[in-house]
Amino acid sequence: MSNPAVTVLMTVYNGSRYLRSSLEAVLEQTFRDFEFLIIDDCSSDDSVAVVRSYPDPRIRLICNEKNLGQTASLNKGLRFAHAPWVARMDADDLAFPTWLARQYEFAQRHPEHAAVSAQAVVIDQDNRIKKTLEAGVSPEAVMVKALTASPVNHVGSLMRKDTVLAAGGYDERYKIAADYDLWCRLLAQGEKLISTPDTLVAIRFHLSSISIRESKSVMYFELVEVIRRNFERLSGHPIDAVEANLVASLFYDLAALSDAEFISARKILAEGYQGLSSKAGLKAEALSAAVELALRKLDVKRIFLCIEAGTVEPVRQIAREQIGAKGALNLFSLLWLLSFLGPGGLRTVPAVYERTVQKRARQRAAGDTNRLKLG
Repeated sequence: MSNPAVTVLMTVYNGSRYLRSSLEAVLEQTFRDFEFLIIDDCSSDDSVAVVRSYPDPRIRLICNEKNLGQTASLNKGLRFAHAPWVARMDADDLAFPTWLARQYEFAQRHPEHAAVSAQAVVIDQDNRIKKTLEAGVSPEAVMVKALTASPVNHVGSLMRKDTVLAAGGYDERYKIAADYDLWCRLLAQGEKLISTPDTLVAIRFHLSSISIRESKSVMYFELVEVIRRNFERLSGHPIDAVEANLVASLFYDLAALSDAEFISARKILAEGYQGLSSKAGLKAEALSAAVELALRKLDVKRIFLCIEAGTVEPVRQIAREQIGAKGALNLFSLLWLLSFLGPGGLRTVPAVYERTVQKRARQRAAGDTNRLKLG
């Protein structure tokens, strides 16, 4: 196809275990006007043979002459893409049948956005739904999340090719955080990103996923660096590497923080959030609500860690602070009351919460789960 509306871009490296399911999920999209550009990064398994077993004329397979890594392969895909819009899908993830149709229709109605993504469910190696990966559906929610994490899901995103290339594409210094860095550079340049409320993709977390396979030190180095830069370029509130490491730990290694470090990191984060208010176009009330939600989620995570450790007093203190700020009729009131029963009274709360999260994820994917054989 010489002039498709969309290029679906997939990189593959030894991904044959899940590749057929991923290929078929793309090829069976209700939206048909796309090319399927697959960059194989010198796989040593039968990934290339799997791709070639599909005679669909929309597939374009490019095999790298040497291993470039995923980030460089993505940049190569951007350069070779024929369409003005590039959609991202990985070789072990799944797209629901209406993914491209809904995303493309939204992008056409809202051309002011450089990228449009969707909500996602997380699945394991056996296709069991574990939780949702929620992304911001408002400019304020996108900006708040961008300070510390990828603001929209990379897999499932539909991006304007020329805009991404003009921004320099993916930074090839990053193995894991390249998409996070790209989104934040676009935001810093005044581009708009958004997610639709639809759950349209399933992202697989398993032991061979690149983000898990890479060492913790590499992952943390990249995340800390992007977060440090974000405080300056998005918030106008510069922080040093030590402070950036503390903030990163809030989201990626919370158990490693002492009570004092948690309080310090939360304060740094709150100051960073305050700096977002200077961004043109953000609505103060919506921004305040997004900040409040982000901080409340952190407090809940901290409480759950305390429950697992069998420590009651921090649970009571955090709950008491939230009750003072938001009133008595909320989850924190229940946690405060249960804390007086000791560790035993609190122990079941995280498990109940986890079951609720999984149930909600399955409900959000209802209608497409059977077709994709998700459980």
